[in-house]
Amino acid sequence: MLYECAKDSIAKGFKISDERLLTLDFSLPQPPKEEAWNKKLAMEHFHKGSITERKLGYILAAIEYEYQKVAWPAEDDLASGEITQAEFNNIIKDAKLKWLGE
Repeated sequence: MLYECAKDSIAKGFKISDERLLTLDFSLPQPPKEEAWNKKLAMEHFHKGSITERKLGYILAAIEYEYQKVAWPAEDDLASGEITQAEFNNIIKDAKLKWLGE
């Protein structure tokens, strides 16, 4: 998430204090054919030894980030009355299922 924030800040013309973040390889390994990373799939591949602990961490951070990109706006929409509690619950449920892979 720090990497994404740093890239976003630079794109907006800001400077970051630790430019070392931009030199690190945060790339994710490709998920298995026709699948998207989720927590369950990532843990399976980690336990099989097909991804490292570091890459597991990157995957988990990336999928949590994707979840937050859905959850935070939904929270705002609920607070402002743009969606109902039931709609919010469905949005969060769907996002969580995608995140966890269940």
